[in-house]
Amino acid sequence: MVLASSQAVFLISHDIRTDTMLMGWVILTIWQLAEWFRSQQWKNFIGAFVFIACGMMTKGPVALMVPSLAFAAHFLAQRNWKQLYRWEYLLGVVIIGILLLPMCMGLYQQYDLQPGKLINGRPIDSGLKFYFWTQSFGRYTGENFYKEMGHFTFLLENMFWSFLPWIFVFLLALLTACWKIIIQRCKISEQEELITLAGFVLTYLVLARSQAQLPHYIFVVYPLAAILTARFIYDFLILNQYPKWIKPMLVWHGFIFSVLWIAAGMIVLFVFPQQSFVFILLLVNGVTFFVLSFKNIAVQRTRFLMPFLITGIGVNLLLSTGFYPKLLQFQMGNDAAAFIERNQIEKAKLKLYGIHNSNALHFYANHIFPFKKSPSDFLPSEKVLTSKDSLSSFSPLFPKAKVIHEGNQFSVSLLTLPFLNPTTREKETPRYIIIDLDGKP
Repeated sequence: MVLASSQAVFLISHDIRTDTMLMGWVILTIWQLAEWFRSQQWKNFIGAFVFIACGMMTKGPVALMVPSLAFAAHFLAQRNWKQLYRWEYLLGVVIIGILLLPMCMGLYQQYDLQPGKLINGRPIDSGLKFYFWTQSFGRYTGENFYKEMGHFTFLLENMFWSFLPWIFVFLLALLTACWKIIIQRCKISEQEELITLAGFVLTYLVLARSQAQLPHYIFVVYPLAAILTARFIYDFLILNQYPKWIKPMLVWHGFIFSVLWIAAGMIVLFVFPQQSFVFILLLVNGVTFFVLSFKNIAVQRTRFLMPFLITGIGVNLLLSTGFYPKLLQFQMGNDAAAFIERNQIEKAKLKLYGIHNSNALHFYANHIFPFKKSPSDFLPSEKVLTSKDSLSSFSPLFPKAKVIHEGNQFSVSLLTLPFLNPTTREKETPRYIIIDLDGKP
């Protein structure tokens, strides 16, 4: 419940990245490994290493790193040394190797046998090295192309929005869990577990040292963060371990959630003022349910969770109905692909020039559109998708050229205040055009 209602899961459900799948593979691995250590059943052992292989196919060695850190710390805290040296691990490596073999063969054929291909402008001589080393560990050695957001607290700062509405409960859960393990001198009994705490903390320490970080990198351990949060909620609501905290937490979260509801309503109504009656109805009902959810919490403590769920689900429902659909109208890939499909443009004759690459265009049009380097490389029978400013480069070469479509080309993942302001949006939104070079239907 905590994980499903978090902002991160809402985000990666419609802004798909490899981390979406990686998160699932990693928590499946941890679950199956925990079951294997408990029951010693082979189906759990095989499942765990199959899931590790699937995670490594998704995003490399991090799928092996997270479970390894979690269980190694757990067994060290239990002083269970024999679990660190088991012959079954060699069999697990074999399972991983067999499942990774087809992908490795593909990387070898695509890059190692054809050295010099460019990725991010750099020649790649070994696809295997790039995938298993440079793309991951190269972020520490400096070999990786990307170098952004390298400060240690970057991922934590972004958790304040990506783990809403549970972030403050999680921070309490994290601090209390860390305090307990400290006073126990990093030692736990066989009935206790350190998998979730160690898995989250150690993974964070590793990722935070990278020279290149993005907010969604920490999503891989959000299932562990959700378990820590749920455990704290159980202690708080069911076992009543922190009775004096309920009123301050209600006041604080009531304030935070009120701000979220106001911000969601203002963002949508101000940014895209022409909203349907359905959206207004959702907003009014959502706010009403939110206010009513605070009733009788002091008497029925389990109702404490209702404002969290109503806010997490309700705010995202508002954004998904009144904000994101309208926002995507300004993304070139979606708009151009819709025009191409609607008018049955022959995709093989459409080329790109002088414009940023759009994965959304290739995806929604179900075709890879190649780039050409110069207007003189085009044939009269072709069509070109380019920026509006490039029209003057084609007019002298193709006098009969005709603009058949014009649209917006704004990167919707990089929102700016001038774009969100309807009065200044037009100045912030470049235009793209599709040109029929021979002007014929």
